[in-house]
Amino acid sequence: MKSTVNGRIGTFIIGKMVLNKNQITIIDNFFDDVSAVRDYALSLDYTPFREGTCGYRSHRYSMDNDIERTIIEKVCDGKIYDRQVKECKLYSHISPEHVMSIREDFHTFKMHTDTRNESQRAGVVYITPEPPPNSGTCINGHGCIENNFNRYISYPASFVHGPNTLFGQSKEDCRMTITFFLYF
Repeated sequence: MKSTVNGRIGTFIIGKMVLNKNQITIIDNFFDDVSAVRDYALSLDYTPFREGTCGYRSHRYSMDNDIERTIIEKVCDGKIYDRQVKECKLYSHISPEHVMSIREDFHTFKMHTDTRNESQRAGVVYITPEPPPNSGTCINGHGCIENNFNRYISYPASFVHGPNTLFGQSKEDCRMTITFFLYF
């Protein structure tokens, strides 16, 4: 199956693709064994992130855990950017549909940058199989990138972005991602 991205700069077939060099990076079929990554994420406990208004996050992944180290090394591989990643903060993140009703202004509130933590790049790897349409990530000025199982997307942390729509009721069936922040 070929994947596409629609946006201001056109429609593209995805493999490993970079839109606007050093801007948005998209890699389909990112993890060799995405089922193991998802199974691990499903085994974790989640706590409300920003009082639940932004979904729920796991603990920060650590190099001390073998499974987490393998995920960190793949997601934070400097070869993707042709430069060394000095630090990578990585979490599992779930966003069930009910999060959209916590705030009346959710669809405005959801749009944000990731510069508060001084990261230089941010992104997600989608790890929910068969997600519904329009559940990806929208980036101001670049359109929406569809949520496809095992798709890696990364963008400058200064880009205004947010989830399109959320879905599911539990961690087993909701929007689940590996969320990361990169420091060079």
